[in-house]
Amino acid sequence: MYSHYDFILFLLDIAYKIKRYFWLTFATLSILGLILAIIINIKE
Repeated sequence: MYSHYDFILFLLDIAYKIKRYFWLTFATLSILGLILAIIINIKE
């Protein structure tokens, strides 16, 4: 029973890390997209 509870906590920890990395990647891509859009607008 206790080991099963530990396993659930372990899965939640992995899910939290994946979510955090997902948002970090999403934010980085959004910033890069904005910079690219600004550069394209300046060139035109």
